Amino acid sequence: MAGVVARVAEAIPSTRRISFVNELSREQKILVISCLTEGQSIRATERLTGIHRDTIMRLGERIGRGCAELHDRMMVGVRVGRIELDEIWGYVGKKRKRVERREISHKSDQYSFIALGSASRAITTAPASATARIRTCLRTICASA
Repeated sequence: MAGVVARVAEAIPSTRRISFVNELSREQKILVISCLTEGQSIRATERLTGIHRDTIMRLGERIGRGCAELHDRMMVGVRVGRIELDEIWGYVGKKRKRVERREISHKSDQYSFIALGSASRAITTAPASATARIRTCLRTICASA
């Protein structure tokens, strides 16, 4: 697992041109990513590594963007015989019944739809917006049928 994490950390370009003293070393980055991928919370990772939670959050965001870019580049033209659709429900800030009209754009229920190749367990699509999610999942179903 640490080898995969190291390759992902290496693949992400640094956004800074100047090296600062307080920048995390490669080993520290790998340690933080390993903790998070093993299911540790951000605060638990902070206690274990001694790295501030804001730094952990920034690293997690950067790694997430890098993983999304890598996924989008590599998972093109994947042919699957059968797919499984799954949805994950969650809420941001408030559940739908408690949201006021002025808050609807940034607080409410959220659904994530994921299409998995049943044999390979590869995530073939993870669209972002509500209408795009449904359309993309339906296109994937029709294309693979």
